[in-house]
Amino acid sequence: MIGFASDGANVMLGSNHSLMTLLKRDVPSLFVMKCICHSFHLCASYSCEKLPRFVEDMTRDIYNSSSPKRIAEYAEFQTFCGIKAHKILHPSQTRWLSVHSVVCRILQQYGALQLFFTDSVANNDILAADNIKKKLNDPTTKMFLQFLEFVLAFFNNLNKEMQSESPKLYKLYKNITQILQSIFDCFIKREYLKKTGIENVEYTNPSNYLPIEEIYYGANVSKSLLELNLAGDQITFFGLRCLHFYIEACRQIIQKIPLKGNIIKLFNFIDPNIVKEGSISSITEVALLYPNLIKDSQLQALDSEWRILRNVAEIQSCPDNPIEFWREVKKMELADGSLMFKVLLLLTY
Repeated sequence: MIGFASDGANVMLGSNHSLMTLLKRDVPSLFVMKCICHSFHLCASYSCEKLPRFVEDMTRDIYNSSSPKRIAEYAEFQTFCGIKAHKILHPSQTRWLSVHSVVCRILQQYGALQLFFTDSVANNDILAADNIKKKLNDPTTKMFLQFLEFVLAFFNNLNKEMQSESPKLYKLYKNITQILQSIFDCFIKREYLKKTGIENVEYTNPSNYLPIEEIYYGANVSKSLLELNLAGDQITFFGLRCLHFYIEACRQIIQKIPLKGNIIKLFNFIDPNIVKEGSISSITEVALLYPNLIKDSQLQALDSEWRILRNVAEIQSCPDNPIEFWREVKKMELADGSLMFKVLLLLTY
């Protein structure tokens, strides 16, 4: 066994008599990582707490107002507005990332929802209709939804990739740093980012922030800001809440997946494209992490095979899928019929 991934429950990853401690007692070099999908759900959840509570409450109130009778009535407003008759989705209590699809659906249906709840208030049909109507007619509500539609996509897209049926661990560090860089770019001065390594960005230092009016909140928010005649205090309220979201998102990501000294950065050697580029000259540092796989006496043989592999012309025509790539490498033989990369394959296949 070389690795173990789990959610963060104490029984699984706690420091006292958890499954992880029992495994590490037998395999001291075991690589342990919390489930990346669960971790990014938590990142999104904590970040969304920085936005006004009424945004999430409204999404739940809208869904809770959807009885079969009212759904049928609502269909008439959808027809009137010329939009597809999609159902309003339910925000999950345990998965904040599910809110992304909920938000997208509400934005698609926004005009029809405004008309429906205006009619419901007039007819005293729904108890919470007046409150929902007021929130829907508040321009900052729609802007917060547009902001969530933009920013939650960062987390959801990484989750989708990590739920792939093919290995993706070798891409994890690169993907996380790309997401962080994209979030930094929304609220931190670009000249500062250009001269600062991503591991050293001081994202909590206000002197590095863009002015509120220059922070990027997504294209649809930019459009709304141009079209709506908002008061200065409304813009400031909206901008500061979104800024706090960005800061918390960065804090949570770095806490869950630390950038400095993180060994997952070393796993990119598995990527067929990296092998073909020949940009990594040695994998000794990786091998030292797994003494149960590679003995000290095999280190030079491992590195020699690695350096030969990156210069083998045939690998350029091998598939880019890592499983298929290393399957092809496994077939490569020396003139006497022995495996060309028998030590390297202990670590990679």
